[in-house]
Amino acid sequence: MTAKTPHSPLAAGLLDIESLDRNEIQAILDRARFFQPPPNETYRRLDSLRGMSRQFGLPDVVLFADADRVLGLAELVHTPNRPLREWMTPSLFAAARDAADELEPSLRELADAEAAAVPVFTGEALAAPVAELHDRFEHRYQGLKKLSGDYRADKKTLTGLLTAGTKFKQGLHHLPAAVHWVAAVRRYDAAVAQHAGILGRYWRGRETDFASIADALGVTNRCRFLFRLGQRQPRPTPAHAKIRTTWQPWQRPIVRAIPPCSTAAQVFIAIGLA
Repeated sequence: MTAKTPHSPLAAGLLDIESLDRNEIQAILDRARFFQPPPNETYRRLDSLRGMSRQFGLPDVVLFADADRVLGLAELVHTPNRPLREWMTPSLFAAARDAADELEPSLRELADAEAAAVPVFTGEALAAPVAELHDRFEHRYQGLKKLSGDYRADKKTLTGLLTAGTKFKQGLHHLPAAVHWVAAVRRYDAAVAQHAGILGRYWRGRETDFASIADALGVTNRCRFLFRLGQRQPRPTPAHAKIRTTWQPWQRPIVRAIPPCSTAAQVFIAIGLA
């Protein structure tokens, strides 16, 4: 019988060769073909991975899950829409999400209101008391009251707010659109004052790309999940791609053969690398 070596699977007590039949032994040998690259390269990548883990303020890489978490964080650095650092704080992340939820519909409402009003009214309508004008034309000026001086004054005011070629009757008919326009502008301005700051560089006024904000918030959420609310945001490192390339082909056959709770040290012993 072959003598047991200090670091063999037999010495580690992980395999009982006498309990295996020929097919099981052959299956183990077939799996061993996948344990690439050579051990030295694997250890170098593991050292790099542990260094990245320390940079992120995370615990040492012990389980495969630890390796996936560190590599996942490193890969998030290269997403096209990187989050703002302050979004890593739960309260500010929630504030950024609320900001997007408030500003996007506010901007959409403003665009719709503007599209309806601009063909009829000039920008001067935004500074005029259009809501009061609408109320008086709707409720006060009935019958003989249309002959009053107040009616003539309001008619002149409304006419002065109309675009070239627009008749008074057209303006009167579309006056609710002007009221809505003014209200939409005010709501938009209030939303900007309250929420835009938390969006930082992503806020570009009416050119804001809310899809990019949603993507960046998604990256933040993923980052916070991987960090388990850790203290640091990942910084760019070109090493993660090489580590991932080395790690995955080496990991896949091991995951099929080793229980998921095994530590890296147990795995190395089991496959004869330690």
